[in-house]
Formats: sequence, structure tokens, C-alpha cells
Amino acid sequence: MFSECSDNTYGSKCFNTCACVKEHTLSHTQSCDTINGTCKCTGNWTGNTCQIDVDECQEDVCKDQNAVCVNTDGSYACYCKKGFVKDDVTKTCSNVATGITLMYYY
Repeated sequence: MFSECSDNTYGSKCFNTCACVKEHTLSHTQSCDTINGTCKCTGNWTGNTCQIDVDECQEDVCKDQNAVCVNTDGSYACYCKKGFVKDDVTKTCSNVATGITLMYYY
């Protein structure tokens, strides 16, 4: 197995250099196939060299009108809107004034 190769090498004894952009493999937006040296984007990255962050917030990932989605590098976060508080245990947001649970929190 060739899993012992570094982030930018592949093949028998890891003598071959991957086609990946080294900076992108080091920042974990690309990964190198340790058998054939081809590159693929990791996580939520896209583009020819995996340099473009996918904006998950365009997909309505928070699923509720009382949530705000914030895109981050390679991920996203959902926050409760003003007037609501997050409950880490139930993963919901509750209305501060009434204590009524109104949404799922991711």
C-alpha cells in the first residue's frame, strides 16, 4: 500500500510527484491519489486546482427562516437570528421572549 507517501507524492517508494498544486494539498483543498497521482478536490472545494470554496449557503442548508447561514472556507455555520438563542444540546433555536423552540440548528 502507498499510503505512507507525503501529500504531494505517489507510487512505489513515493518517488513520483503528484499533478496537484502543492500549496493546495498542504492546505487540504486537494488530495493526491497515492497510486496514480491524479488530484481531486476535498471537502467543499471546486475549480481546476480546487481553489474555489463551495458556498453551501446557496443551498438553504439552515432550513429555517430564523437562521442565518455564514459561508466559511470549506464549510458553513448556521446562527440564530437576533431574538433567538441556540441550545447546544437540542440543536435548536428558541425565542428569547417566549422560550418556544422555533428551528433546527446545525
